[in-house]
Amino acid sequence: MKVVVKSLLVWSMIIPLAVINGLVRDCVMQPLLGRYALPLSGIALCGLVLALTWLCIPRLGVSRSGQVVGMGLAWAGLAVIFEALLGLVMGKTLAEVLAAYDMTSGNLWLLVVLCVGCAPWVAAKMRRLV
Repeated sequence: MKVVVKSLLVWSMIIPLAVINGLVRDCVMQPLLGRYALPLSGIALCGLVLALTWLCIPRLGVSRSGQVVGMGLAWAGLAVIFEALLGLVMGKTLAEVLAAYDMTSGNLWLLVVLCVGCAPWVAAKMRRLV
């Protein structure tokens, strides 16, 4: 049970990273890079998620591959739910929320979700915990 609670705390730290990443994209990257800001922001968020997970994974007490796979699936699911609910609460239509998954537009949200889902396993492997 402790692993689950700690895991959710780490996942909750991804939210401020994503918000800060979005602010940097909108305020700094977009004026400088134009259409390249969105995909670069997605790549940057993937790097931030992996770095955070790499830093935190030893403290979670994981010892089996199944734990980190389950953690990754939960994190990815939570990311999708959180992003969809946030978008809907902010007045976006369902079509606008789903448009974030169209990578041909330059939005790499789908890649970010996959990265969030794989981050616990990748970090645990890198740290030789599983």
